[in-house]
Formats: sequence, C-alpha cells, structure tokens
Amino acid sequence: LINKNKLIKISDDFKDKHPIFDLIIDTYFNYENGEVVCSNLLYLNNQPILQLDNNHLMKTYNSYENQLLLLGFERINDRLILVDTEDIARFLITNLDFLKEFGNVYLSDDLKNQKIRKMPKISINVKYNIDLLEFQIVNENLTEDEIKDILNAYKKKKKYVKLKDQTILEIDNSTKKFYDLLEEYDLDVNNLNKIQNKPMNYILKLFNENDSYFSIDTKITEILDDLKNYKNASFLLPENLKDILRDYQKDAFYWMKTLIKYNFGGILADDMGLGKTLEIISVLMSDEAKKPTMIICPTSLIYNWCNEFSKWNSNIKAIPITGIIDNRMSIINNIDNNEKVVYITSYDTLRRDINYYENVKFRFVITDEAQFIKNQYAKKSSAVKNLVSEVNFSLTGTPIENALSDLWSIFDFVIPNYLSDYNSFKNRYERLIMEKDEEALSSLVKKITPFILRRTKKDVLKDLPDKLESVYYTKMNLEQQKLYDSYCLKALNDIEQKDNKIEILALLTRLRQICVDPSMFLSDYNGGSAKVDITIDLIKESINSGHKLLVFSQFTSIFDTLAKRLENEEIKYSIITGSTKSIDRIKLVDDFNLNEEIKVFLISLKAGGTGLNLTGADIVIHLDPWWNVSAENQATDRAHRIGQTRKVEVIKIICANSIEQRVLELQTAKKNLADSIINDEQNISKLSKDDLKNLLL
Repeated sequence: LINKNKLIKISDDFKDKHPIFDLIIDTYFNYENGEVVCSNLLYLNNQPILQLDNNHLMKTYNSYENQLLLLGFERINDRLILVDTEDIARFLITNLDFLKEFGNVYLSDDLKNQKIRKMPKISINVKYNIDLLEFQIVNENLTEDEIKDILNAYKKKKKYVKLKDQTILEIDNSTKKFYDLLEEYDLDVNNLNKIQNKPMNYILKLFNENDSYFSIDTKITEILDDLKNYKNASFLLPENLKDILRDYQKDAFYWMKTLIKYNFGGILADDMGLGKTLEIISVLMSDEAKKPTMIICPTSLIYNWCNEFSKWNSNIKAIPITGIIDNRMSIINNIDNNEKVVYITSYDTLRRDINYYENVKFRFVITDEAQFIKNQYAKKSSAVKNLVSEVNFSLTGTPIENALSDLWSIFDFVIPNYLSDYNSFKNRYERLIMEKDEEALSSLVKKITPFILRRTKKDVLKDLPDKLESVYYTKMNLEQQKLYDSYCLKALNDIEQKDNKIEILALLTRLRQICVDPSMFLSDYNGGSAKVDITIDLIKESINSGHKLLVFSQFTSIFDTLAKRLENEEIKYSIITGSTKSIDRIKLVDDFNLNEEIKVFLISLKAGGTGLNLTGADIVIHLDPWWNVSAENQATDRAHRIGQTRKVEVIKIICANSIEQRVLELQTAKKNLADSIINDEQNISKLSKDDLKNLLL
C-alpha cells in the first residue's frame, strides 16, 4: 500500500533521463462574419513554440483539438471554424472550463456581446369590418423576411436561426405558437405586413384564444360575449311553445338563435330522446325571414318530420319531396326563394336530384342523423354541401366519437373551411391525436366546443328513469355449435391464405347469423336456436310481469321465425324493417304506444334505430351485437327518452365463446377512441389479420 500523504522524492538522474514537458495551450475565440474562429498559442516551459516535435506533446494537443471538434468546429484552411448556427448557439451557452485545463481561454469583445435572443413579441390585430374580419401582424422588431426565415427554420426543426444582423434567435414555444396561429387562421406568410380579410366564421376560432397574441376590437368582443352567454339571450320563444319547452330546450333555442344572428351554424348533438326535433321546429317558427328551409334525413324519417310540424301547430307548411321523379321535379321547380316553407327530403333522393336545386337559395339547410354525411367522399355528402344556404345545422343523437375525418366532414357542412381543408386538418389534428398528442386534442376540443351543443339525459332529465343494461350469455345448441365450428375453421383458413376482405366479411356475417339462428340462410336446417328459445322465454316472462318489449336485430330474416313463435304463443306484435313505408311507421308506432294488446315490437336495427318514439316499451332486447355500440344505443333510446315513466331494462343476448362475445369486447375496447371506432361493416377492411383472428379465437 502507498501512503498518499508521504512525498516521494525523484532523483536528479531520473529527471535528466525522463524530462517532463509543461505544454500550455492558450485559446482565442473571435467572432468574424457570423462565424466563430478559434486560434491558439503554444508554450513549452513558459516559452512560445511554433511546432510540436514530440509524440507526448502531440498526444496532448490532439486531445485538446478533439475537444474543439466535439463542439462542432471544422478545420478549414488550417483554421478551426464554427460555421453552423446551431453549433454557434450551443457554443455560446457552453461552459468552456474544460479548455482551461490546457491553458487560458480568451473571448473577443464581439463574441462576448453575442447573445441568444428569445422570439420578440408579435401581435395579431383583429378588427370587424362589415361581416369580414381584418387580420394584421404587428411587429416592430423583425422584418418580414426575418419572420419567414424564423418560420422556415421552425419547419426544418431547427433550434436556432441567424438573422441578417448576425443575431441568433432561439426557436422556442412562442415560435411554435405563432406558426400554429398562422396556419389556424390561414394567414399568408408572403403578406404578413398587409391586412388580410377572412370570413366572419373565423371569429369562432377566437372563442377560446386567451393568450397575449391577439388584440381584438370592441365589436368582436361583443360578439364573443354574445356567443358565450347565449343562455341570457332575449330572443322571443314561439308563443305556443313557451310552456312546452323544457329549460334545456329553451337553452338550445337561445344557442341556435345566437349563432343564426351572426350567420353561424352548429351541431345540435343532444342525447337521443331529448327533443332535438322540437328544438329545431321552435327556431324555425321564430325565424322571421320569408325564405325556404331544407331538412335532409333518412327516408324513414321524412313523414315523422311532417308529423312533428303538424303536432306542434307550427303554422309552417312542411312539404315532403318524395315519390317519382316527375313529382319531385314539380315540387323543386316551384320552390319560391321568398316563401317560408320547409321542404323535407332524404339523403339518397337529394343525391339524385341535386342538379335541380341550382337556382334555389335556402334560409336553412338542416341535416338530421348527420352521420349520413360523415364520409366526405360519398356522393350524398357532396350533394348536401352543394346546396346554397345562409345557415346550416346538423342534428345527431350520438356523440362525435367516430373517426376524426367524419367529424371534419360534418363541420365542413356546418361551417365550411372552419377546420381548414382535410389535408391540413389531418396533419394538424388527426395524425397527432392518433399519436396521443394531448396538446392537439385539447386544441381541437377548444375549436369545436362552442359549436356543438351536447346534453345527455343524465345531465338534464333528472326525472327520467334509469336505464339498466345487462348481458345474457347463452350457449349454442349442439347442431349450432357444429355448424359454427366448421364455418369458423374456414374463416381462419381464408384469413391466412386470402386477402379478400369481402369474402372474409361474408364468412363473419355467416358466423353471426349462426349465433342467432342458422335457418336464416340454411333452408334445410332444423336444429333450432338456443338464442331464439331464450328470447321467447324472456318475452313471455316480461309480458307476464306487465312489460312491453322492443326486439332489435340487424338480421330481419329472423323476424319470420320470431313472428311464428309469437303467434304460437298468441302474443300480438308489430314489425318495422327497411321495407316498411315511412308513412306506415308512424301508425305502427302510435298503435304500439297506445294499444295495450300489442306487447312486442320487432325492429330492424338500421331501419328503426332513429326517429321513433316508443316509450310504450320498457324492455329492450338486442338479439345480436352490432360493430358500433352507438347504433345499439340509438336503438335503445327509442324507449329511453322524454315521456318514459318507467325504468328501462336493456338486455343483450350473446352466444358465449363466439364472435358475438368478441364484438362485445371490441365495442368496449374502442368505445372512447375517436380515431379507431369500427362504425360499420364497410370499415372491416381497417382490421388487420390479427384483429380478424381475434374475432374468431
């Protein structure tokens, strides 16, 4: 062991044979023409030297120079130079004490004075000018070219940028915010110092802007205050609806009237059964403009709308545009742009007739069940958006929880260009939100919140009875199970060997039908159905306890089997499918709600999932699960809505250990993921091979 505190004496002979060289390297940094130049002086035993001729000394010098190279210096023409702006910025904030181990470090005055600046304050002035907004960038510290340089550096993900006066500017969060604002408000980078006019609906984007970037005039402040405090508006309610509208429905009236005041549209997204139809009718009744209105809805709801206008004594003529082309043409050709009439047509009919509306200008265009225009590329979406109108509203009873592209498409109708074009929206929001970017999600929520009015039953109907949901699991009988296993094996083989999603979808549909009753597609099948048996038992038990029931299925062919079984039990029933005429639906609904002898309503999920008020029932049975739980919820809400006085029980009958159970699990897993919900069978192509196999295993 060596005693660290003991001094060791080295002999003079050893020193003579092995001399120790004391190499000192003094470093000088200058700032020349926007570059950092490094030079040095070498001293050996306190004497200046011009070159090194000793390996030990060269090793020391190489170590010194490597430290400089790590800082980003390059050897150019025998000089060490720092050229890149990013490297210069890092050099300016680097502690250079490590170089003092070699010698003294000197900085020129120019370099000492070189500082990294933060982004200077840039403001955006916004003024109201007769239904237009004037945007102007206000900045006293940067030229337009410098701002462009900063933005270009930001887009290239640089951290620093050098201005023309050699100032180095840090690209920080304020730069990102400014860049985002330019994109959000579609401001032209090439005209930053000029006034840029934007449509009035851009004021809506200012709704939640509470930062220091904006300076807005008093008129805009007044408008924003109006929009925020719509519940305090003084619009007059229709006289005959004053005592009928509930408080939350009056709020919806004031909200829409406030938006209309400034020619803005919105999405009325109240929960199913809260009376969106009446809320819209109240607004139309109060509107003084002598102009026509168009309501577009599913075919099955056309006469329901007509009936609602009559029911509430609206004094507004409601004309359905249906039937053969000659009848429709006659109605369309006689639309008077100066007459207050409501026209009602279906999405499919409008798609065929859209060219005939080129001379019509509507006061309002209203889309009911707005999910019908969620596909921006569909012809029916294009047709709706081609109608000319002053204000647009969309009605949808489901929350906006489908793919974000669907949300964009609905907003593209309600407030065109509000969320920019789809490519911009995809890059700014959709892609980032799918990557779990909380800032992008928060920004989008702020943008859309003022223009979506969403109230749930739980929020506003404290007196509405509870809705109890339960799942009844049943096992397939032996014959069903054998058939299911053979089809399942074929589906698994096809998934591995084929890439034809249509064929695979057909097999998945067969598996789901087998779970309900194989006889729906196999005419020679006589093995019975465990699910049909349990459904009939539930119906009988419920009727004996004084209940009435709705039975939903997406497979209407099962209704023949259920109808025969109900007739054998002498149980009266009604049926609505896609083939039921719209005008007959209303009579069937009224009969069911009023006639105590009719105990069961068999309803196609798609045909009867919207527009029906079936509060006569208090038990809802879903015979088979649908890919999208929202469709099931809409169907359930035929019974759980205003006017219901009893607790509603919702029963899902599921075959255990089958594709049905996997669909149920898929519903739960995807329920809150707006970017990945499987909303119908057409989107089955979005599932990977592993997803498909998970449905079967």
